[in-house]
Amino acid sequence: MMKVSNKSYLPNYYTKSKTRLSKLNKFELVNIFNKETTCRAWVGARGAFQKALIQCLIESKVDISVVGDKYQTSWKYPVYLDQNNVLLQIN
Repeated sequence: MMKVSNKSYLPNYYTKSKTRLSKLNKFELVNIFNKETTCRAWVGARGAFQKALIQCLIESKVDISVVGDKYQTSWKYPVYLDQNNVLLQIN
């Protein structure tokens, strides 16, 4: 049986998620964001993944201000990316 430290799991999951997501283009990141809007369950690993996703969108120069910022994000509505790299909600 493998022992997992609670102190290292989420930071490691964040790092692995960010590495994987950073290889995607901004349109693929938006599609992943939209998939996340359909899930209402919550666990720590999902939070780490979502944090990595938002960070990758910011690093891709996408304006995420309609859904939040690097500290808080609304996952209530799906979004699309306009020609100016701005996320807009689909209501």
